Amino acid sequence: MHDRVLNMKNESKLQKSQDTSFPNAESAFMISLDKRKSNNQEIRVKVIKRLLDLIVLDFLSQKAMCGYQIMTKIRNSYGIYLGVSRIYTLLKSLEKNGYVKNEMEIDVRLRKVYKLTASGKKFLDLTKESVNIICNDLAINNRINSKTVNPSINAKSTDLKFRKTNSETE
Repeated sequence: MHDRVLNMKNESKLQKSQDTSFPNAESAFMISLDKRKSNNQEIRVKVIKRLLDLIVLDFLSQKAMCGYQIMTKIRNSYGIYLGVSRIYTLLKSLEKNGYVKNEMEIDVRLRKVYKLTASGKKFLDLTKESVNIICNDLAINNRINSKTVNPSINAKSTDLKFRKTNSETE
């Protein structure tokens, strides 16, 4: 009887070691990758939502669109679904600031089409330029920081750091 109980315990241990629900190194790695992907997607969605006015103005700089077309293009371009109220609230705000104007258009049915104004184009250009400068600064700082941590610093990273330091002092 005692041997039978020991055999049952050993079988149970063997079964648990083969059970895929218990984490091992491979499954822990996969969980880590899933979390990283999830975090990356979460960050991406936040950035897109924060830059939504810029994205919409950029779409409208290419062609006049109705709210539904804008919503569809955001979904197709970025994989993010935004509700109708979010899009139309943003369009109303952009219109209030003078960046877009709407016109009623009859296609198959009557619809409101939004177009970029001259001040909207100017705002878009200035904002794009500012975002590009910020992104470039972040990329340069990232390269500098990664090179200073790494003992194998090459001349180019030192030059970048030196130039940045000089431009800050001027």
